[in-house]
Amino acid sequence: MLAALELGPTCSYVFCDLDPESVADLRSAALRLDLASRTEVISADGMTALHEALTSSDPGSTLAHIDPYEPRAVGAGGRSALDLAHELIDRGVSVLYWYGYDRPERRAWAFDELSAGLQRTTVWCGDVMITAPGTAPDGGDLGVATTPGTGFGIVCANVSTATIDACRALGEGLATAYHGIPLPDGRPGGLEFTTRAAS
Repeated sequence: MLAALELGPTCSYVFCDLDPESVADLRSAALRLDLASRTEVISADGMTALHEALTSSDPGSTLAHIDPYEPRAVGAGGRSALDLAHELIDRGVSVLYWYGYDRPERRAWAFDELSAGLQRTTVWCGDVMITAPGTAPDGGDLGVATTPGTGFGIVCANVSTATIDACRALGEGLATAYHGIPLPDGRPGGLEFTTRAAS
């Protein structure tokens, strides 16, 4: 919710959640941050609500943040989070898609899936993976998220160069900040930041 303040006073926001406590927290935060008049909190499946909201809106004026727990699970509207992201990207909507993984070979998997088959659309990915220098990461644990081989990233599509530059700077800053920080088991750790792009 705090990130909403960064977009300025001319933006409006739609938040979706099925958990009643989360819905209440979102509404409370909107009031506390003086965003209630520009914020709609919907107690519904986010994929369906976002799809319906965007069928009648100007794609160029929308930024969709998709952060799925189960990216391939099909929701009530008959589509998965990956399906929705593909649809929105194809329509020209600006998309920020968060993903995670717990095996190094899955690194940037969402970029591979979301950039496949796209034409005339720039897709960028920033990926951060936990490492232990001198040790090849073999597999992590996304639930614990402090083991080498665990990682996450964002895929951005239909966004400005300035947005990509800001995301890249954030990834580089995270890698610098965590260089040599000990892992819970005492080994020196770090974050490895990589990028990918397709257009």
